[in-house]
Amino acid sequence: MNRFGDWRWHLDIFVLRYGWWPLVGATVLLLSLLLWQVWLPMQEARVRAELQELLAQPENIVEGTPVQAVNALNLPLESMASESVQSVLLLAKKYGLTIAQADYKRHESGRIGRWQLQLPVTASYPQIRRFMRAAKDIHGLSMDELGLRGSEAGVEARLSFSIWFEVEKPVENLDVAPVEGGR
Repeated sequence: MNRFGDWRWHLDIFVLRYGWWPLVGATVLLLSLLLWQVWLPMQEARVRAELQELLAQPENIVEGTPVQAVNALNLPLESMASESVQSVLLLAKKYGLTIAQADYKRHESGRIGRWQLQLPVTASYPQIRRFMRAAKDIHGLSMDELGLRGSEAGVEARLSFSIWFEVEKPVENLDVAPVEGGR
């Protein structure tokens, strides 16, 4: 027999003994090794090149200021977070939650800050659930605590949220001449 016939004969015996699954598994293994050795490094190189290109773009750079990644954590800016506090309260009203007294505090640590909200509310369980589903779309919002207790008036819930934001630093070293008083 020639080499092809000999190879074909061994393959037929192997398939009769073990079936096609070992061959399929070996093929998948070889393809995954090929992807790991060839395709993934190509994709990594492409992503690194795109990242270098994005970092090299001089967008929004004021001359004389150090280059920094702006909003690297994808957090809203401070002014947007203040509006988000109002959004949570309006959303609670929209979904029929009765707020006994809203308590909120501002905390700041370096470039990251947060508004901490505590809302004792009374509503039905479906209303609270709909509110929670809608509130998850508020940018920078995280839930810290949820406490539920049944009562005659419905469900009393203690909701605690944090709205995370990037602290906006005032622009320093501006050469602005003071305005002199009028005559």
